[in-house]
Amino acid sequence: MCGRDCRWWRCEPLTPDGFVRAVAERADDDASEARRAVTAVLPTLAESADDALLRRVLTQLPPGHAGLFGRTDPV
Repeated sequence: MCGRDCRWWRCEPLTPDGFVRAVAERADDDASEARRAVTAVLPTLAESADDALLRRVLTQLPPGHAGLFGRTDPV
């Protein structure tokens, strides 16, 4: 368990939905707006990164996050 000022999303790996909830909380927004923002920004980031860099990023994230980037999980 984290210290008393630790938020749940800082204490454990996030699922893709957990990431969206954390964005919503951080932006003081609702989950649908956060999902819209995440699915706009991360695919744009993926387009600007070369394949090797994107693969390194995705392999460091828990399974399922690639969808947020508009990609499939690397094998």
